[in-house]
Amino acid sequence: MPQLARSAGYPKNLVILCIRCYTFLVVNYICQGLILYMIAKEELVWDAFAGQMFLCDFGRSAGDCVDDPTGPNCVGPGGTTYAPARIYSWSVWSTRIYVRDALKAVFPEKAAEIQELVDPGEYGIESYSCRWLCCALFTATLLGDLVGSRGLWFINVFLVVLPKLLLWSLTAQAGITFLMETSTIDDLVVNSVALAFILQIDELLCSELMTETNKAIVDMLEDYELQGYEEANTVEQMKDSELLEEYEEKLKRDWSWMELANFIPFKLLLVIAFTVLFVELYYWRNCVRGPDGGMVSKHMHYPQSTRFSCLAQKSLVAGSGFHHHT
Repeated sequence: MPQLARSAGYPKNLVILCIRCYTFLVVNYICQGLILYMIAKEELVWDAFAGQMFLCDFGRSAGDCVDDPTGPNCVGPGGTTYAPARIYSWSVWSTRIYVRDALKAVFPEKAAEIQELVDPGEYGIESYSCRWLCCALFTATLLGDLVGSRGLWFINVFLVVLPKLLLWSLTAQAGITFLMETSTIDDLVVNSVALAFILQIDELLCSELMTETNKAIVDMLEDYELQGYEEANTVEQMKDSELLEEYEEKLKRDWSWMELANFIPFKLLLVIAFTVLFVELYYWRNCVRGPDGGMVSKHMHYPQSTRFSCLAQKSLVAGSGFHHHT
């Protein structure tokens, strides 16, 4: 719409529509930013108040710990050895811990017996491979928004491209952190799809709030024939005999390096690279290597308040934007 207004000499009606578009753009940034802020606050503040540590690789090798209890990631946050029948999500495990501790508080004379007989289990991830798969699928849904972040017009660089890239980065980091903190398989699958909704808010706002005049003008736009691609622009006008002749000529040619390069799925490699980058970033920020060689949570402390600064949201590092009790 701004390009149309500029091409038409900035008439008043198009200027109004242009300003409305930028207004919706700002509203979209606010909505996306607030959602990312709430997700980061949940992970770094409210989970800390609940005593929840970072999941890291807790329970990763639970199936192997029965035969080799001394292996990596075989000791859970409760200090006991993992077993497939003893793995629970955080909500279930914290409730079972509370029940055990409540019984010990009510019957202190039987504390040792309760500690021995009441088994709360351990907190851990159900499937390590499912975690990576869902992180990769989530990254794939974000790739389209990254590729679509183009524009060389001066005002678009500062009002569209840079804010969109910032929101994309924050969404990727917050989404991967959220998925890495999800322990159950069904929640991982559902959350990997639901998180992609954040980057679809702009489409929702445009489709629901944009005026019919805007929609009609956009629908009337015609394709622009790129210079230097005359063959592609005129292929629809070619006769069948000409197309057949060109096809037979291409069959006689040897494979070129450009054609061989098409075998490489570059977008798939990009998805894998971004997935590994953000997952490793999660480990670097929130986990440390334990005595057995597995990745365990960093030391957690209670926050002093529920205040959460935007700098903490941007970095997604516990303790970088708010203070803890030591």
